[in-house]
Amino acid sequence: TQSTWGLNGRFHAMANVLMLLLWTSCLLSLSTSTIFHVVSFRFQTDDETRALISSFLKAYQHLADVVVAPDNPQRKLITSFKYGQQRSTEQMSFDPKRTPLDRSTEYSFILTFDSFEDRDYYAAVDITKPHSVDHLEFKKLVGPYLDGGYDGCFITDFEWPADVAQVDQEVPVAAAQPLVHW
Repeated sequence: TQSTWGLNGRFHAMANVLMLLLWTSCLLSLSTSTIFHVVSFRFQTDDETRALISSFLKAYQHLADVVVAPDNPQRKLITSFKYGQQRSTEQMSFDPKRTPLDRSTEYSFILTFDSFEDRDYYAAVDITKPHSVDHLEFKKLVGPYLDGGYDGCFITDFEWPADVAQVDQEVPVAAAQPLVHW
């Protein structure tokens, strides 16, 4: 059965990740705004892909060392990089066995940035502007091995602490459109 949340229950899984992030953020007592970039992957199940997953994880983590500010090569844009394999006991997640409740992702990554501008440069949100070629190359590397193509990837970003005054504002239509750079 499909979750009433839609999108095959992806929001269920992401809600758990976001709650963990919020709890962690509270513990860290962040004094300034931090941009959280949460990425989750679900890989194909063939033997070739399974053998490559470790190298994909290392390649992604390597971006934290090589993506630097365009105006200051000493300043790394990714201020924190954490990841792990899905370990939920709620049975709402993907796993290599493809259980009947085939919903979430196998690996999740939490990257932080000091600003949306840093995140946009890293993610190459607008490839007509200066951007990180390293991130684009990583997407070309991992993309063919995601389950269902890029449907095997889920990304969400948020700012913490949140600006409560903006919570009820509508998301601009352009920001709500699917990104075509994948």
